[in-house]
Amino acid sequence: MTGPRAAVTDMTNPLGLAGSAFGSLAARVIRDSLHSYWHGGQSAAQSSHDKTTKEQAKTPTPEPPGIFARRSKPAPPGENVSWLDKQIVRLAELEAGRTKRNSPFPTSDAHRRFLNASASWRLRIAYELDPGDPVLYEILHYQLAARLAEKPETRQELDALAERAITHGTAPMSGLNAALAGAGAALNLLNDLLRPGQPKRDDDAIIRRWGQLDRCLARYRAIRHDAVESGWWSGIPEVRQQELEQHAALLGRIAEKIRLQLPAARLTVQIQHRWHGAPLPLAKPGLLNAAGDKLSVTRLAYLLSKAMLRTESGEWISAGDWFAFLDVEKDRTHFTLPRVPRGRYTALRFDLGLDEQTDKSDPARWPAGHPLNPDLNALHWSWKDGYVFLAIEGHYERPGENPGGYSYHLAGQDCAGTIEVPVEMDLNGDLRLTLAFDTERVFAAAHTIRIPDSDSTHSHDDGGLAARMADNAVQAFALLGIQPDLQNTGPAELVGSVNAPPTLASHVPPHFPLTAWPEDNIPTPDGVSLGRRLFEDKHLSINNTQSCSSCHHQQAAFAEPLATSTGAQGQTGARNAMPLFNLAWKPSFFWDGRSPTLRDQVLRPIQDPLEMNETLPGVIAKLRADPGTLGDFEKAFGTREITPERIALALEQFLLTFISGQSRLDLARAGKAELTEQEQHGFRLFFTESDPARGIRGADCFHCHGGAHFTNNQFHNNGLDPDDLIRDIGREKVTGKPGDKGKFMTPSLRNAALTAPYMHDGRFKTLEEVVDHYDRGIKSSGTLDPNLAKHLTHGGLGLTPEEKAALVAFLKTLTDTSFTEKPSVMAGVRTQ
Repeated sequence: MTGPRAAVTDMTNPLGLAGSAFGSLAARVIRDSLHSYWHGGQSAAQSSHDKTTKEQAKTPTPEPPGIFARRSKPAPPGENVSWLDKQIVRLAELEAGRTKRNSPFPTSDAHRRFLNASASWRLRIAYELDPGDPVLYEILHYQLAARLAEKPETRQELDALAERAITHGTAPMSGLNAALAGAGAALNLLNDLLRPGQPKRDDDAIIRRWGQLDRCLARYRAIRHDAVESGWWSGIPEVRQQELEQHAALLGRIAEKIRLQLPAARLTVQIQHRWHGAPLPLAKPGLLNAAGDKLSVTRLAYLLSKAMLRTESGEWISAGDWFAFLDVEKDRTHFTLPRVPRGRYTALRFDLGLDEQTDKSDPARWPAGHPLNPDLNALHWSWKDGYVFLAIEGHYERPGENPGGYSYHLAGQDCAGTIEVPVEMDLNGDLRLTLAFDTERVFAAAHTIRIPDSDSTHSHDDGGLAARMADNAVQAFALLGIQPDLQNTGPAELVGSVNAPPTLASHVPPHFPLTAWPEDNIPTPDGVSLGRRLFEDKHLSINNTQSCSSCHHQQAAFAEPLATSTGAQGQTGARNAMPLFNLAWKPSFFWDGRSPTLRDQVLRPIQDPLEMNETLPGVIAKLRADPGTLGDFEKAFGTREITPERIALALEQFLLTFISGQSRLDLARAGKAELTEQEQHGFRLFFTESDPARGIRGADCFHCHGGAHFTNNQFHNNGLDPDDLIRDIGREKVTGKPGDKGKFMTPSLRNAALTAPYMHDGRFKTLEEVVDHYDRGIKSSGTLDPNLAKHLTHGGLGLTPEEKAALVAFLKTLTDTSFTEKPSVMAGVRTQ
């Protein structure tokens, strides 16, 4: 990592030879001399053949060493070898096929004697001149495993080589070779320590050697990433790329397996978010920052990565492929390092943000529940590349005016940073380490941030504001204490299956994030068929006049073209019927999120007095009277028993098959369609943050409607009414929190052209009315979303008629006509 917040620096080689042109030339000269010497020796031996003994004459002629040798296939490991020995043989087999000159042949006794006699000399040459030299692999493959116990000086030389590899040189190729060579050296040292039959296992030494191996591999990954970014990697022959990657991958697998075998404990890190030493009160106005601004904090969320612990010897032990997502509003305030090698540590280090390679990787690959899953963290820039590393939002007072909103989103490598916390910790059992995150320091640690000067940052073209706030953020952490972990707080368990059920997998668009499918209710043809029958069955209502499909029409993407629904007995509903699709990705249901699961949601309208107004026993009695329905339950569940749970499970199976991801925009993303110039203009406006102060025009829609689903599935007050006119308190009725007043679930904008009217109360009849609302119709209130409140300071978005038309044109590209023709990918039958 580079930049002003980096804590790890890249030291140059103190000898100044490894990787240099002189070093490589010297190594070649020495090898050429060795080649001449070896062949001269062969000639001398041939001319004095009559002086040799009969036994010597039978000795096979060994191959010359170094790059001139044909790679010999190593002898298979015996029965009394360690698992690590077997991995070293695998490395040797990879190297044996490298030159592809001749078929490998068994290693001769003379070859082994020669290698053994010259091992220390050649190791010294490699160490002094070129630690990436292939000679080192022969040492790795053929003798160090046997010689380590007898040669302490070899261990010292290997230790020095592994250390040098971590900070080796600036030339990419030499650096790659050096990192792998150092990893090989550390691996051999580990092999010696883990060899079966050792009188006493030295766990401290094992942990130190594993740390060397881990750091060498991290060095390789860093150099390789820089080489790819600079374009240098593509200049390496493909065969050599594969060789490097094969060695690195195998060494990585070995390192991870060793890490899991180390004596370990669990370290839980609890973060207390504070403001001037007191617990941070979310959504409470009147907090005072160093610039004198009075503000509230409504959102604080961020990503961490690369956790490491420093041992007493100065080694940094990595936590492996580790990430964490913290969010104060969601009460995600701790992370766990589940398998930390036991020992004494002097510091904890982790990064705010992600390395560039991870940041730009495909967000759809992360499992449900993973910190980097965009549906979980809502911190991905959606259809743009990259994550937001830290988001802090809220309101601030404006004298004589309505409160303004601020929204600071820190992203990109300029906003990444390293946090290092000194800590004396004896980790011989599970511990809980408590850190403070002093939120006020985000506004004032190294740079004073005055909100009225700039109430937003999108991490580019912002005059360095995001980078200054990142400077502040990495200084917001401090140690509070350490105590035994008696709460048994482990990593969050994933709920449900990570992969889509086989029956649905081919229908899930590849750019959709992974989600948690219910493992106890995988859709089957018979279950889906029963669910479809129940969805259309009017016996679910009190007077047999209304079914689920009565208020969820297929041609409207399973919404209803009425402001609010009418119940079975003519009752007027309170809210608009939400569309039904992509429900497997929703974390909660209804406008206020009162149902945590789909199987809970489907039973509520049946019993709601404003909707079907029936009882579950009444529904079951009517269903049991129909032999056809009893037969369908038997096909789906194995018996003819009808219960509320089975009704819910069948409906859930059917609704889970409603997958919509084949709009014209999706097809354009896949290169199968093209957007018009007007639609492309709307796309750009949709995904651009409005920033009049910097001359950036945008509609700022993506904050709430980003991602593959065009919703963040969160709850927001979108400025429909001022405080005194809010009649439906929304989310507050569920949570009891005043800060949730007037907040409703953000609906997906997929198929939006089909789902009018809009909003929870259906007040807007057209998409044009919706765009007008966000342009200049936002009403100020105490819980108004900060991303909307900030526009009030500029009098709204100020969109032109042409820009509004472009936005509407873009929204219409989200219509999936294939979904309205055949919504259930398994049922294959149009609903009525």
